[in-house]
Amino acid sequence: MLSVAAPLRRRSYRALLIGQGVSALGDWIATFTFMALALRETGSPTAVGGILALRLVPALLGGPLAARIAARYDRRRTMVAMDLARAGIITLVPIISGLWWLYVAAFSIEVCSLVALPARDASVPDLVDHDSLPVAELGKLAVQDSQPFVQGRRGRRWQLRIEHLLAA
Repeated sequence: MLSVAAPLRRRSYRALLIGQGVSALGDWIATFTFMALALRETGSPTAVGGILALRLVPALLGGPLAARIAARYDRRRTMVAMDLARAGIITLVPIISGLWWLYVAAFSIEVCSLVALPARDASVPDLVDHDSLPVAELGKLAVQDSQPFVQGRRGRRWQLRIEHLLAA
């Protein structure tokens, strides 16, 4: 019988899950913020669509390349480097203005995410026992894919706060 708690007993797996949960939440907030800023800058829904398109293009074009990059380097360092790069890009968003920068930032953040994901996925088998691997993989997916649902009311409150700031 597989125990749901078994992988969580491993400190390194818990750290990975928490870190990826925070990172995924940040990605959702960044995407929403980029869309809101694009709409504010241009008033055009097409500009908002551009943000979403630029978040999808790297996955369409560079998935296999990103996996190769992640396989060549230390997994932990790859994940940390990509998270730091994304944080740096996000830090520059309020400093550099213009739709062009939002597009560059959205694309760049997605490229960093694309490189980090294979490193994260390949790390899980090293962090848990073989018997706990199916549960650990489900936990990883739950953290990654549940962000829109977890945000729920909190996400709506953030949305209202961001809209209020943009209206000011």
